[in-house]
This record gives sequence, structure tokens and C-alpha cells, in this order.
Amino acid sequence: MAVQTMAPVWGAALAVPAAVLLGGWLVFRPRSRRGRVCLCRAALTAGVLALALAACTALAARCAGLGRAAAYTGCKTGLGAKPAAAPPAEDWYAGLTVQDGGFAQPLEARAALLIDITQGCILYRKAADEPLAPASTAKLLTALTAWALCGPDELVTAGSELGYVAADASRAGLAAGDTLTLRQLTCAMLLPSGNDAAYALAAYAGRVLAGPGCPDETALACFVQAMNEQAAALGACGSCFATPDGYDADGQYTTAADLARIACAFLQNEELAALAAQPAAVLELAGGRQLACRNTNLLLDPAGPWYDPCVTGLKTGRTSAAGCCLISSARTEQGQYLCVVMGSSETGRWADSLALLRSVGA
Repeated sequence: MAVQTMAPVWGAALAVPAAVLLGGWLVFRPRSRRGRVCLCRAALTAGVLALALAACTALAARCAGLGRAAAYTGCKTGLGAKPAAAPPAEDWYAGLTVQDGGFAQPLEARAALLIDITQGCILYRKAADEPLAPASTAKLLTALTAWALCGPDELVTAGSELGYVAADASRAGLAAGDTLTLRQLTCAMLLPSGNDAAYALAAYAGRVLAGPGCPDETALACFVQAMNEQAAALGACGSCFATPDGYDADGQYTTAADLARIACAFLQNEELAALAAQPAAVLELAGGRQLACRNTNLLLDPAGPWYDPCVTGLKTGRTSAAGCCLISSARTEQGQYLCVVMGSSETGRWADSLALLRSVGA
């Protein structure tokens, strides 16, 4: 817990001896030197006891903050296995039927998955359960977790948590002090894949769990733990997330099957799905500054060579460990489809995704 949140406790402790001294003087009005000495000793004793109580209160609060972050530490450093979690009440992916075999074109991707959401069946899969680095595809889970904890119209002010963003990471262009709604911040994370927006979201939502005013480290730790709990609740138990932006970290991994579980939950939130479907957006910040956001998903760019009008999202990802990734969704007259491509090249992720989606008429 931050020092400023304990200020009322320390202030009350220091006020106790003054109250005892003043109250004793007004009531007893000691005239002898001995009486005045006794009154001062009583005030001093009360002050020592009050300070001791305040110190115990501060220590308990600090231990509580550390306790909330403890479960995150193993995942962050790679020292532990995936976070312990109860099995999900219902695993959507496990209930899908398998009808693969109709797609024979070789893919560059290390792992891939094509699902007919409408019919509830898997049409193609390749290494769908292999643990791989998620890159920015993790931001779908970041959005789901933040929206589960906060309202989309709440105002968020970016702060010192922006210092956690890696030097070579993608950014939306936020600066400390920028104020925008949670909805706008989510857009800044999803479209230009802003790692700065991901950390601002995580720090704000993390303080819902850890308490207002807590240090960035504690807020981020609590949020990432909530991400893992959210993933487990969706059945994504083959994953461990360590950062809110998906940037490479020891012990962080997911699978194509788990990303499909997360993406399906994301699509069920119509407002989040609409944000991810935008090719571009201009955000008006609270101070009047505008933030232009262009979607990194080239399947949504009408002026680009990879454009497909059936595509409705969702999220790109690229790091040195993950390679190039893409979670895409499409809607045709036949229904809704979900495609996951992991560990491909820059060109390969677009070509692989379009090949899979066009095999079902997208």
C-alpha cells in the first residue's frame, strides 16, 4: 500500500497525545509541578501506544499487498508452472466436433486453427495444443479482464506505468497525464497494438483489486493474476500470461486452442468486437488532444493487398519469440468463423489466414 494511503492513520496517531494533554489540562487544571509532569507522562504513553497501533496497521496493509502479488511472481519469472485454477464450468472448445481434413494447402505457420463458430466444429488444426509465445494476441485477454473489472466509460489517466513498456514495443502514442475513457484506451490497445495502452489499462484495473494508490508493481501483478484466472475460467488452462501486453517474458506461453477460447469470449462482447473491427479510429482525449489509431490487421484495410470484406477482426501479434501471429474472424452467408495463426512470417500470417478463411467462402 502506498505511503499516502496510510497518512490518515499516522495523523490520527500523532493527534492522540495532543488530545490527551489538552483534555487533561482542561479537566484537571494541574497547578503543581508534579501534576503537570504526570499529565505529560500520560500523554506520552498514549502517543506511544497510538504510534505502535499505527505501525501494526501499516505493516498489515503492506503484507496484504504483497500477498496479493505473490501468486503472480512465479508466472512472471518463469519459476513456477501455470497458475493453479479450478477447472472451468464449461469449456466451449472441448465441446466442438472435429471435421478437419478438407484443407490440404501447406501453411507457413507453426500452429493454426480454423473453427466454424456457427456449426460448432473444428475445420482445420495444426499443432493447436503446442505452447508458444502469444505476442500481442494476449491483448484480447487484457481487454476481457479489464472490462470485467471496470466500466467502459470510466476515465483513466496514464501515469508512471508507461515506464514498463519495452523500448522496441509498439505504442499508441500515450503520454503520462493523458486522460481518456476505458473504451478509448481499449481501442488504443487493440488497433495500433499499443503496449502503452495495455499497461495503462492493467494499472488502472489492477488498482480495483489491489486498492487505490498502490504501487504500479502491485497493481500490475494483481491484474496479470486476474488475466490468468480469466483464462482458466474460459478453459484456457494450457497458458500462462506474465505481461498485459504479451511482450516476450520468461514462462509466458499459450496455444492456438487457448487463443481460440479467449477470442470466442471476446467476440461474445459485441462492443469489444466492434472496436476490434475498425480499420482506424481517431480518439478525442480529455484535454482536447487527438490520437489517431490505425489497425495493424491488414485484412481490414480496404486500401491494402490483403483486404477481405468478410473479415471482422481481431488481433495481430509479433515478437522475436512468437514470430508473426494473427487471430482473425469472418462472417459469411454460411456463418461465423474464427482463425488462429501462430509462428508465421510477416507475409505468411496474412496468406495463411486468408487461405484458411477462403476455404470456407470468406
